[in-house]
Amino acid sequence: NTEHDEETGSASNDHAVVTMTVEELEERHIRRVLATAGSLDEAAKSLGIDQTTLYRRRKRYGLL
Repeated sequence: NTEHDEETGSASNDHAVVTMTVEELEERHIRRVLATAGSLDEAAKSLGIDQTTLYRRRKRYGLL
């Protein structure tokens, strides 16, 4: 069941729309990878980033 919202020009429906920032999405993804990876090296490789970058992201998101 979709209705058109005249003010925003977008479609709305009966389901809740979840919006998040890129940073929130990144943090969630990193948390999930860290929870399943066997090591930080494996997590970094899975994420396609260097271990130093993973360290900085973990620090940014309070995951140290």
